[in-house]
Amino acid sequence: MVWVSGIADAVGWRSGEVGVAWDLIEARLGTALPQDYKELCRVASVRGEFSGHVQVYGAPGGAVSQVADQLESLWRTVEAHPIVRGVYEPYGLYRRGGSGLFRGRRR
Repeated sequence: MVWVSGIADAVGWRSGEVGVAWDLIEARLGTALPQDYKELCRVASVRGEFSGHVQVYGAPGGAVSQVADQLESLWRTVEAHPIVRGVYEPYGLYRRGGSGLFRGRRR
């Protein structure tokens, strides 16, 4: 995954083997994650951000997953405050077995 190596080199990330339990994380999400995302998490085990616009939610090891944590938090927010659903229109917020967007909250 040449582009992942290029990003890591550009921002000074160093690869590490943190033993991510992808099967457990994918079960939490209800979908398989792309191999290039898994490779990006391997070299960026902490959350990263590019120019204040693109955030990388990492997987620091085991079944810990920032993207799964964020998505589960968003599900709870949408359930508690249905008006928030409009933020994800016309695609909707991703749900297990369905379609929609994975999107983080703006800080």
